[in-house]
Amino acid sequence: MVVKKLKKIKSFFLKHCCLIMSIVTSLMILFEPVLRHKENFLGILFLLIINALIFILGPYVLSGKKKILHFSLFCGALILCLSFFREVDAVKVSVISLITQAVFLLMCFILTVTAIYYSLDKKRQWSSDRIFGLVYGYLLLGVLMSEVYFFLGRYGHAYFLNGNELVEVKRQNCLYFSYVVQTTMGFGDIVPGNEFVRRVVILHACAGVLYTAVLIGRVIGWYGSKPHDY
Repeated sequence: MVVKKLKKIKSFFLKHCCLIMSIVTSLMILFEPVLRHKENFLGILFLLIINALIFILGPYVLSGKKKILHFSLFCGALILCLSFFREVDAVKVSVISLITQAVFLLMCFILTVTAIYYSLDKKRQWSSDRIFGLVYGYLLLGVLMSEVYFFLGRYGHAYFLNGNELVEVKRQNCLYFSYVVQTTMGFGDIVPGNEFVRRVVILHACAGVLYTAVLIGRVIGWYGSKPHDY
């Protein structure tokens, strides 16, 4: 009985994996401030594990290839370990924290690009879950860029402004800023304060617009290719 239930759960996950991961990523984005509230250790630990799983499973659920899973597990293990070092060394900026954050970003970048590549692969058969795979790729891009902005804010002498006041470089603020840029909403409450970050914002906004256009095109193409009864 237990084995059958586990097989059913596995089958359900594989069938709706992109939808499930999109929901998990959305919930992580929504509840991150609560989990980080007052430096709650258990909340931060849970957030680190979920964050690592998002990057680990991303390329695999979008590709369905075990080789990609092995690669993701290797990178994900590094991400999880480096995440702990980042949190421990979050108070002071040191050479170790700089190297840790740089390697962390590199691992996240590799996994995100791999995930987005497979989400846009034309050769794979399209389904409703593949559409959610595109959404998942979009969410991953926003999470990755939030880490980029956090890195630039802490180690790259970049800064952000709210009017004439400096904005504290926190992951919550960077995550919010990342999706404001990616969706090209442009609220204007947080703006980049130096030239290099402005150039990064330009590239990020262009990537967000292009990804959205591709996503809409894929959805229209998929629904247009389905047989219809008139």
